[in-house]
Amino acid sequence: MPAISLTTFVDFVIKSGTPRITYVRKTKQLYGQGYSPARDFWKPLRDRIVEMHSREKPCSVLNDLLGP
Repeated sequence: MPAISLTTFVDFVIKSGTPRITYVRKTKQLYGQGYSPARDFWKPLRDRIVEMHSREKPCSVLNDLLGP
């Protein structure tokens, strides 16, 4: 059984009828593509958290990710 995120599962559960079938098709296509750093929304945050802890920096360095 493939692993899916909780968000994907909840979105599936709240849909019914034709939108549910469409959602399943789109989700299968998305999960079939595999992992890609280009589509990984949270990667910059995870990388910054790892860097923060490894270099023993304060949490305020995470504010740099917020942008201007």
